[in-house]
Amino acid sequence: MVSVAFGAAALIVFRSFFQGDARAVRKTGQVVLDAARCHTDEGLRGSIPRPASPDASRRNPRRGDLDSLSSRNVEVEPGISVTVDGPYEVRGLPMSPGRIVKTSFGEPVEWNIDEPLQGSATVRLCRCGRSNTKPFCDDSHLDGFDGTEVASPTPTAQRRQALFGGGLTLTDDISFCSHAGFCKDEVTDTWERMDSIGDPEVRAKVEAIVARCPSGRLVLLREDCTPSEPDFEPSIVAEKDGPYWVRGGVRIESADGQPWEARNRVTLCRCGHSANKPFCDGTHENIGFQG
Repeated sequence: MVSVAFGAAALIVFRSFFQGDARAVRKTGQVVLDAARCHTDEGLRGSIPRPASPDASRRNPRRGDLDSLSSRNVEVEPGISVTVDGPYEVRGLPMSPGRIVKTSFGEPVEWNIDEPLQGSATVRLCRCGRSNTKPFCDDSHLDGFDGTEVASPTPTAQRRQALFGGGLTLTDDISFCSHAGFCKDEVTDTWERMDSIGDPEVRAKVEAIVARCPSGRLVLLREDCTPSEPDFEPSIVAEKDGPYWVRGGVRIESADGQPWEARNRVTLCRCGHSANKPFCDGTHENIGFQG
């Protein structure tokens, strides 16, 4: 029993990695073992949709196929297809412009999302970052764009580290971070707040912060190990000067037709320079992307 407890504790040592900071979890005994149970694929599943099993009949549709379906008013399954060194092909999803609201200190505090744009059932969204008709594609990628998808295909549960407090579990997959910045303010950050999350006001604050995290880096698990997630309708938000925020468990297919793991909150690269394509890694801020 001692070896089991020690092994579980060793597996769930938490490091936030935020700005190079690392904090070890100081939890012991049964609390660790219960939380370790949450730190599994089963615990993270909750109400978040899972990807369907791929098959040959659901490979990426070609652009001509999409145009043909749209012109015949044939209903297509909502989703996003990544094309080879080209745009995202989006089917049946509303898309809205949006922006992050910040305080006078530059702290992100809220989202301001406009009404959905009116358009056809299928659209092509720029992925190279060079279109003159952003967010839509104008074929600028044909001048030369390497859109190779390099993100890890392993389930996020295998990468998540955990921090526990008040019976809740904050899980963190840093590989998804888009550096939106909701998790930190002038006073403290989300990881430090876990120390006092038993306070109802602190808990509400943490839940709101996690819900605003567009990339899904942070996921908060309740006492029963189910995710505390906002109930998003499948949709896309084109963040001003930032990535595409994909919400509601939308099916995203890679250029080879295989589905990426379905998640409630995802950010897709829009500047064309992410080192974690197709997902955003915050590079848009470093290069001064505008769109």
